[in-house]
Order: sequence, then structure tokens, then C-alpha cells
Amino acid sequence: MDTKKNNSSLTSLNYGLKGWGILILTFLCIMLDSSLINDSLNVVIDVFAGMNGWNSNMLYGFSTITAWIAVAGAAMWGVLAVLTVIALILISTVDDKLIGRN
Repeated sequence: MDTKKNNSSLTSLNYGLKGWGILILTFLCIMLDSSLINDSLNVVIDVFAGMNGWNSNMLYGFSTITAWIAVAGAAMWGVLAVLTVIALILISTVDDKLIGRN
């Protein structure tokens, strides 16, 4: 009879140095991306329009369209990430069963 306890936890935050580094880098990249692209576009769009003789309202329209495309792309990226994780778990499980590990 096996009496040892499994001390693993589903909420463990033990990612290691590399894992925490990746998490912090990802946070900084997302923060930088969200703050630079959206905020600077609202400031410089009139300058771009004035320099090139473009209609600033049309540029705002393009930015709206591309924002919706970005939302759809982010949703597709999320679905792809979930499917990839599911596939990796299935492959790992099948591989463990074929080799005989439990």
C-alpha cells in the first residue's frame, strides 16, 4: 500500500529563474506595445496627415479598421495557443503510455 503524499500543487508559482524572466519580459513587451502604438498614434496622426497632404479622418478610419483586425488576430492567436497546449499534452500523454511511464 502506497502511503506517500503527492506534494504538488496546481497553484505553485515555482517557475524558476528562466520562467520568471520570460513572464517579466512578456509583461514589459505587452506594456510597451500597448502604450506606444495607441497613444502615439493619437498624437502624431495629424502631423502625418499635414506632412503628406492626407485626410486625417481617413487615417483615423484606417486605425479603427486595423484595431478590429488586431482584436480578431489576438482571438485567433489565443485559440491557436490553447490548441497547441492541448496537442502537446495529448502527445506527451500518448508518448508516456507508449514508453510505459505513468
